[in-house]
Amino acid sequence: MRVTHLGVDDDRGVRTVDDLSFEVRSGEIFGVAGVEGNGQRELVEAITGIRPKAAGSVEVLGRDATKMSP
Repeated sequence: MRVTHLGVDDDRGVRTVDDLSFEVRSGEIFGVAGVEGNGQRELVEAITGIRPKAAGSVEVLGRDATKMSP
C-alpha cells in the first residue's frame, strides 16, 4: 500500500491529516496510534474509502484503493 500526500478533513471540515505519505510493503505490519483527536479514525476511514480524501492518493498494487471493492 502506498499513501501519497494524503489530506483528510474531519466531520467539521477541519484538516486532521495533512500531507501524509508512507508505504507498507508485503509482509510488513503497520499500525496507527495516537491520542484521541489526532485524526487516526479519519486516516483509516480515508484509506478504506469510507471518508473522502481532501488531497492525495491511496494505492494498493498500483490501483486506487478507494475505488476497489471489498
